[in-house]
Amino acid sequence: MVEILYSILFAIIYIPLIYKNRIALLNDPSDFTGLIIEIIVASIIYYTVSYIIIESICRKNIINDERDSLIKLKVYKWGYIIFEVFLIGLISFTIWANKKPAFSIGIEDLIFYILVSVVMITFIKSSIQLFLYRTS
Repeated sequence: MVEILYSILFAIIYIPLIYKNRIALLNDPSDFTGLIIEIIVASIIYYTVSYIIIESICRKNIINDERDSLIKLKVYKWGYIIFEVFLIGLISFTIWANKKPAFSIGIEDLIFYILVSVVMITFIKSSIQLFLYRTS
């Protein structure tokens, strides 16, 4: 649930900013070191605060059994499969688009698509984990 909320917040806050400035990012990457540092610091603060809140609410001992291990393995497998599908799709789309002059894709668009796919994969993976915990 923490990762799902983080993916949504990241998509709302940072994706539009990165998309708007993606061409300038390649021309002068030193301008975006502040943005990268801001993303890293915001991520650290978000995960620290959310896990402190979760730990303070759930003080009981949580026992990890075989079911938890199986769910983690299934989620890892599904995350890997989804990543491979997105990667193959992105490579295929890039090859197809560069053959058509009207659809040529630059490196800045490719970087943006990779970033969006990583956020989507994290969201999907967390949703699958939540679903597996609820149904099994």
